[in-house]
Parts: sequence; C-alpha cells; structure tokens
Amino acid sequence: MSIADFNPRCAMFSAGIPESQTFFSPSFPANYPNNTECVKIIEAPPGHYLELDFRDKFRLEPSEDCKFDYLEIRDGANGYDPLIGTYCGFAYPPKISSVGRFLWLKFKSDGNTEYSGFTAVYKFLRMTGKQIPEAHCEIKMSGIQGYVNRSDADPASVNRTIEYKVPLECMWTIRVKVGWKIQLNFQKFDLKVPNDCDSNYVDIYPENTDMPSQINNFCGSIADTVQSPENVLRVRFFAKPEAINSSFTAIYTAYREKPKGEPVGCEEDEYDCEDATCISDELRCNGVNNCRFRSDEDPAKCQPKETVLSEHMIIILIVFFFILTGMCFAFLFNCLRKLIRDHRIIQEHMRRSREARMNEEDSKIPTVFSKRSDCFVPSDESIVSNFKSSEVETRDSQVQTRESLFETGLPGPREVQQNWFTTFGRGPPSEEDSSASVRATSIETTKSAPDVILTRH
Repeated sequence: MSIADFNPRCAMFSAGIPESQTFFSPSFPANYPNNTECVKIIEAPPGHYLELDFRDKFRLEPSEDCKFDYLEIRDGANGYDPLIGTYCGFAYPPKISSVGRFLWLKFKSDGNTEYSGFTAVYKFLRMTGKQIPEAHCEIKMSGIQGYVNRSDADPASVNRTIEYKVPLECMWTIRVKVGWKIQLNFQKFDLKVPNDCDSNYVDIYPENTDMPSQINNFCGSIADTVQSPENVLRVRFFAKPEAINSSFTAIYTAYREKPKGEPVGCEEDEYDCEDATCISDELRCNGVNNCRFRSDEDPAKCQPKETVLSEHMIIILIVFFFILTGMCFAFLFNCLRKLIRDHRIIQEHMRRSREARMNEEDSKIPTVFSKRSDCFVPSDESIVSNFKSSEVETRDSQVQTRESLFETGLPGPREVQQNWFTTFGRGPPSEEDSSASVRATSIETTKSAPDVILTRH
C-alpha cells in the first residue's frame, strides 16, 4: 500500500486527472508542501508501453545529486525496479519511455524551500515486434509460522526465464496480525553465483518496496536473521538466467514485543522467549528454533509429559492388565467354589443334625402298648386247669368281632376278667356256659381268628 493512500496532499500527484492522462506536483497549482512523500504507479493496457512528458514548467529545489527535493522514476511497478532517473532543479527531464507496461514515480520534499512544481502527461503506445509474456511470481503468506522456499517460485515464471533469457523475479509477502512483527531466519542460503550482486540476490523490504525502505540485501554465501519493523515483510528474489538454480530456505516466526518499562509478561497462550519478546505457545518444543536465542527448544523445557507413554510402556501395561485380570478371575472362581463347597457342608451338617434330633425324639416316645394297662395272658396250663368242664365251649349264632376277642370268662382279678377274651365274643360267663365243657384254646388260635365268625351246631 503506497504512502499516497494516507496523505491527502498527494491527490494531485497520485490520482491526477485520468481522463486527460495528466498529473501534477502535490498541492498544484500552489507550491508543493514541505516534508511530503508521494508515490504513483502508471499502468498501460496489455500490449502497450508508456511515454511520459513534462509540460508547462518544472521547478523543484535544486541540489547536488537531488538530495533535498526530487522526482524519482523507475521502469516497472515497484520501487526496486531499474532506475530511469532522479530529477530536480529547473531543467525539464527528457521524454521517458518504459520497457514494459509500468512506470513507478516518487515525489519527495524536505522541510525547507518549496517551489511551484511541475505538470506531466503520459500516453499509451502499442508495442511492436515479439512480445515477452508477463510474469506474476507473487506468493502471499500469513500465520504464526511458515517457510519461504526458492522451490515455491511460479513454474511459469521459471520457464519464462529459461525460454526468453530474462531475469526471474519473485516476491513473497508475509503478513501477520497488527501489533506483531516478523522474524526471518535463513536455514539454507546457496546462490548459484555468490558475491555477484548483479546476477542473483535476495532483498528484504517492509511494506514499502522503495530503495530507501530496503532492510537487507543478501548476495553472498550467508544471510543473517531479519526482523521486520511492522507486521508486513517482503522477500524479493532476483536471478538472471545463469543463476536461476540458486536455492534458499527461510522460516518466519510471528512475535510480539513486550511493552518497554512495563512489568507485563506474555499472555496465557504465548511463550516467553526471555528476550523481551513473546511467541505463540504452539511453537514451543516444535523442533524449530522460533525464539532468537532458541529458548523455546531448550531440552530441559521440552521433556516429554508424564502422560505421554512409549510403545514399550503401553505393551507392558497391556500384559499387566491381562495378568491382573486372570488373577482376579482365578480368585473369584476359587471363592465361588469354596462358597459352594461350604454350603454343601453346612447342608450336610444340618441334615445330620436334623436326623439325630429326630432319632433322639423317637427314643423318648414309648411304644403303643406301653401306655395301656397290663394285659394278663394265662399260660396254656392255667387255662386248661381253670376250665370246669372238659367240653369244648361252642356258641351258636353269635357274631365274633375284634372287640369280642378281649372278653374273658376266666377267674382272676377284676381287671383281668374285664380283659378276658374268647373266640366267641365277650361278656361275663353264664351258669350255663360255666357248666359246659370248655374248648381248648390257645394264643395262636386267637391271633389268627377272623374279624367275623359264624358258627352253627
């Protein structure tokens, strides 16, 4: 961006009157102001070149080598293009013709004497003969870090240089956020024709590309580190056909200067380079020296974090995990098996205890006949001797039941007589019965007696 864009006093010079293709010195028709710097670029249509002529007057402060007030004209669109001439005093400059489609002009005045200035007109003329294709080798870059490589040059521009035997020119424009600056560090610098500053070189500029603004010019075998004054840095590479194989690589870093005289450190997302500058914390320990004194790559500050594990550690942890898992599984299996075994043992003990308790209770319970009164069962001899008659006792038409079995007609105690039984029923013996002969009986016959016995004489 030219200085004219910021200085309204440059309007008559930088803009002029496009319809009549005329421009004037600043503040025309009045005298030009002091301490003024204006830039103008004239561009002709494709296939045309420019012709510039001065009319009416030309009055600038005269000085040796035009070091006070002057008009500088270059053949091209930039302040580093070939110089056509620097003019001052009262003599008209000669009619000027461009080689290409552009002319670059700069007016500058000091702080002393002012004059009436000049009037200039220009016109576009068609080129004749064989025309060389135009080259546009411009690379724009931004961000906190990046690389400037000769290999990034536009292939079409390189082929143009080889085919038409014209110089190769490429411009890298680096732009970072406002308030930050740029540090350019060359990692490789190998010019094909070193120390020949006409055949190949690298120029460093700020945003303005005029020669007084030039920061550095490298045409030897070494290129130093460069720091920009503002947030824009331009890198220009020039090489004639014989030096087109030159190569270089540079890395740029965006940095911020700490305010002087204020105890203000770097922000949370910044890294302190310990040289009154801050860089983005993303650039710390990235394998590139971004700080001026390389503090961002200090091995003591770039130890791997504890959370970062090596492959061997990961394998060891995996093996340990499987071993621990197997041990836990075996422990749980053994516990479960022991619980099942203990449960069975407890069940068996309970069963045995229950059986022992039942056996003990059964031993305490008397038999069925133990609770009854004593039953007198006479022997065979006593039964026969007590019968008064030897006749067998028979009864007609009587029903024999189980209860009649316990009737008795035998002499003896009352309780025995009540429990006496015969084969033919119960009840006390009658006189008739007592005089009859008694049938011999036995315990065996009574045990086998049926529930009902019908008898008939």
